[in-house]
Order: sequence, then C-alpha cells, then structure tokens
Amino acid sequence: MSRGTRRSFPAGLAEHAALSLFNVGAAAADLPVAPLRYLGEFARKPAGWCLNADPVHLRADTHGLILFDAAALAITDAERDALATTLAPYFEEYGCSLETGSAQHWYLTAQAAEELVTTPLAQVVGQSVDRYLPRGRNAADWLRRSNEIQMLLHAHPVNQQRAAKGSPAINSVWLWGGGLLPARGAAGFTRICSGDPFIKGLARLHETECVPLPADLQELGAALQPGDAVLVTLDETLRPALYSDAAAWNEAIENAERNWFAPALEALSRRRITHLELLPLDGYRYRVRAGDLWRLWRRLRSYRDILIPTVSV
Repeated sequence: MSRGTRRSFPAGLAEHAALSLFNVGAAAADLPVAPLRYLGEFARKPAGWCLNADPVHLRADTHGLILFDAAALAITDAERDALATTLAPYFEEYGCSLETGSAQHWYLTAQAAEELVTTPLAQVVGQSVDRYLPRGRNAADWLRRSNEIQMLLHAHPVNQQRAAKGSPAINSVWLWGGGLLPARGAAGFTRICSGDPFIKGLARLHETECVPLPADLQELGAALQPGDAVLVTLDETLRPALYSDAAAWNEAIENAERNWFAPALEALSRRRITHLELLPLDGYRYRVRAGDLWRLWRRLRSYRDILIPTVSV
C-alpha cells in the first residue's frame, strides 16, 4: 500500500463496492441488493421486485431503539420456519410473498415495484434506528407495516421460548436493498471467491465462477491458471468492527495477515502474481505491481497510518 498506486474509490460499504466493481448501475434510488442476494441464495431470479426483510432484535435504551442483526441472535431453522409461517399470510394481504433463505436472510417479492429509499443493514447495526428509517413515496405504508410486524412478533411463541432461555427476541425485520434485478455489467473476473450470497448473485448474473473462500492464498494459488483475474472477499473484520469488538477485530486482522497479505506480498515479489489490488473501503483502491515493490524512495508506513487519517485540530 505504501509503494503502490492509490486511486479514489468512494464506496464505504461492501455492497456499493461490489456493484462498482461489476459496473452494475442502479436505476432506482435504492441499491438493488435484495434481488442479487436472492439470485445468489436460491440460484434463480426473483419474481419481480424484491426487498430484504432480515430478522433483527431491537433493544430500547437511552439513545432509542438499538438494532442487533441476526448474526447476533443464533436463530435456528425451526424458529425461522415458525416465524415465517406466521408472517407470510400477513404479507400476502399486501401482495407480497415472504421467502426465507438462511435463518439470517429473508425476502419479500412483489409484482409491483415500491418507491423506497432504505439503509443497508450493516450501516445500522449497533445504532439507533430512528434516523435510518425508510424514505420515499411508499415509506409511510412500510413503516406502518413494520409496526404491525413487531406486534405479531412480540407475542409469538418463538419469542416467548427465547425469553424463557434468556435469549434476545426476534422482534422486528429490517427492510432494505429493494429493487429489480439489474442488467449485467462487465465484471472482468475469471473467478470469484466468496461466501456472501450477494457476491454469488453478482457472479451468477455475470456467469462467472464463484467458489467458497479458500483457507488461504496458497490454496487459492493451487487452483489458478495463468491469466486468471480473481476477486476475493475477506470479511472477517466486518462483524467485530460493527460491534466494536477490538479483540476479535485484531484476531481477524492477524489471520488475514498470516493467510493472505503476507503470502500475497511474497507472491508479488516472486512475480507469481502480476499485480494486487486492495479495496479496504476507506475511499481508495490500492494497486500494487511487482515492480512497485522497488520504489525504495517511498517510505514504508503501517496500514494504520495509511487507513486512519491524522486529524489536525
């Protein structure tokens, strides 16, 4: 990063970055995350307009209602199915079909598109939801429905059983990322390594191979062919960052350094790969070629110095 080339890349969230990398434009005001994630999860296109309706826990405190996502709730498949059985008829009254993929990912599909501007779930985790509520012409209807959903979930036997065990209630859904499946862009990758269903959906849209994330760069390298251009998503640090878990974040960084970054530097220096591009979502993209490592006049800096700007008062 110190000796490579830095270019502007104004994408602060993974969803923004991925759409940009695949040159997929969004015609609507909202990012079409839901239809792409649906495609990645079910290997089929959604039947019309699609909206994420992910299960969450809302906890009241002095700052308002604080959101915790499904990854913090340990939702079982049985709980998912029981809650979906209750909610599906409710949504059908409004012309929407509820489908659940994993316990964390739920979807609404409808024939008619809704005009909503929403906030990605990752941007709201650990925050008060008040300033992140949907906006747009149909927002009032969906806010009312969200309140009714919370009432249905509050008294649900699943949540009564969770309360008896001391587990947080699954007491709301977060609506976000609605839209129609976008047109194909231009990826430029020959292979994609990711476990994210949204990235899988982008890969399927572009008919590009998507495989599970290898354990490390060595395992990835063993499967590559000359001329391959590979996209790898490393998101171990995301959850610790969202919940301000410094210990887990440091452990994730150490794992990434050991399994990916240090081996990548060695592969560059030995010219086993021609160039490497890092996108840490700090507003820039960092491209490093093998020859760049010989820019000895550029002072080496730690990644913290590069990614965390110094603020002068």
